[in-house]
Amino acid sequence: MDVQITIRRGRAGEGFRALAEEKARKLEKYEPRLIRVELLFERDGGRSVGEVRAMVPGLPALVSKAEAESRRTALDRVMQKAARQLRKERSRRVEHKALPVTGLVE
Repeated sequence: MDVQITIRRGRAGEGFRALAEEKARKLEKYEPRLIRVELLFERDGGRSVGEVRAMVPGLPALVSKAEAESRRTALDRVMQKAARQLRKERSRRVEHKALPVTGLVE
């Protein structure tokens, strides 16, 4: 999985970048087919805005946004939203399969 981190209108240390990449890689447990995660953080009027774009083959990009006072809090909130979206999308695909034909015939 490829992780891309972009910081606009500010700076972030290596510690924040490492934490963001670690959290992004944890999204794979909700969707194993995840191929790319793009993280975008920017300062907007004194608040931090975080955005996650998760790319899964065969699906449109799943986009999550969150706003908070600090960049770290925005990261936590946006990752929770992204995880929720990935879990929901995967459950739609996996749980709605028909029973095998051999199981229906006696």
